[in-house]
Amino acid sequence: MTTKSINLILGTIKDAQNRPIARLQVEAFDRDMRAEEPLGEATTDRDGKYQIEWKQSQLDGRGRKTADIGLKISTLEKKALLFKSGMNDIRFNAGQREEINIVLRQPLPQEFVEFDFLEKEVKFLATSVAPKDLQEDAEHRDLTFLSNEMAFDFQKIEHFAVAHKLEAASEIHAAFFYALLRKNTLLKNDWANSVQVRLSIGLATDIQPLLFDAALTDPKTIERDVRAAAEALIISKQEAAEVKRHIAQLKKYQQAAHEYVQNEHPKKVLETVSVFALEDKLGEIGRIFEENKYDLDAFFQKINDPAFFQTNGSPHDPEAVALFGEMLGFDSKVIESVKKSKKIEQPGDIRRLAAMDKSGWKTELSKVADGEILDKKLVDFQASVLVRKMEVAFPAVAFAAQLGREKGQFLQNQGEIVQFLEAHEDFDLRHTN
Repeated sequence: MTTKSINLILGTIKDAQNRPIARLQVEAFDRDMRAEEPLGEATTDRDGKYQIEWKQSQLDGRGRKTADIGLKISTLEKKALLFKSGMNDIRFNAGQREEINIVLRQPLPQEFVEFDFLEKEVKFLATSVAPKDLQEDAEHRDLTFLSNEMAFDFQKIEHFAVAHKLEAASEIHAAFFYALLRKNTLLKNDWANSVQVRLSIGLATDIQPLLFDAALTDPKTIERDVRAAAEALIISKQEAAEVKRHIAQLKKYQQAAHEYVQNEHPKKVLETVSVFALEDKLGEIGRIFEENKYDLDAFFQKINDPAFFQTNGSPHDPEAVALFGEMLGFDSKVIESVKKSKKIEQPGDIRRLAAMDKSGWKTELSKVADGEILDKKLVDFQASVLVRKMEVAFPAVAFAAQLGREKGQFLQNQGEIVQFLEAHEDFDLRHTN
């Protein structure tokens, strides 16, 4: 190894959950008995990787030809020390290329306000492109560029762009919307009162319905989540102090939001009913719907003829279809995916979905994501909501399935009860002994 040769220290920094950590400062040093010499430093990229080059000529003392290498890891902003190699961690007599991977067990301190950091960095890197105009498609991969350049989470930058789109649509501060997006406030809404059910929010999300959902969200929930975002340094405490004013600004969209829901709900019912309709009946269903779109009971009554459907089901089939939409939030992607996956070929089959447990619904929701990054806690929440809704709608099916999954004998004649409920899915478990 010559004094002019380039030596390399590289590796990955991860947290206790094996997730890479970006934007950390990694310093390499040569350890002497009672001293140390710096060899070089680097910043971890979005994959938690670092790489430091050093030369043999940097070594000092006793003409040594090898280094005893250690690392120091610090936060980038305030240089808070997170890790330093102890004597047992030193890589003695290091070679020309050494790979040193570190796992940080302690939680990382948040040293900057996330929104303010993005406001500064994105505007600097995007130059003439305003945050609300950022794109991510085949032609313009703005978010990918920013995420790689900043070594920052892609989804947070996407939420930053969406927050600015909402600001442009409402003149309410983007930081307020960024707090709601980062805390998943608009995804955890009561599905029955939401304009649109979503598994994630990104650049492809329609902004107007999203703004309407914010306007329909419980003000107490908004205030709680915005203050929690400030505590986590997602937005500044000064911005959180404005939350009541922003909620008041949202109120002017409530009337339009209610009207939107009222007009959109019948359309969603029609879309869901059409999923089960014979192809040659679609036009006729559309005509009947237009005549009765503000009276859904009359609409159901007029299409009550089983000839409209691929089934000889009961006269309540149209209501079952509408219930299917209500359960799944009228999200067409979810409806189509579940219908195909669970072989729901006729409205009467819908009650079978009540047999699914939470893990089954999590699997279905993940299928629909189509490559999108989903918040695991949020998918848990949505799966739990669906299980509860199905239990209320079809208690006999849900109870039979739960009883069938139980190991051991919890009820007298348990097997016979399960068989009876499976054979009589419409049995009124709530009101019949």
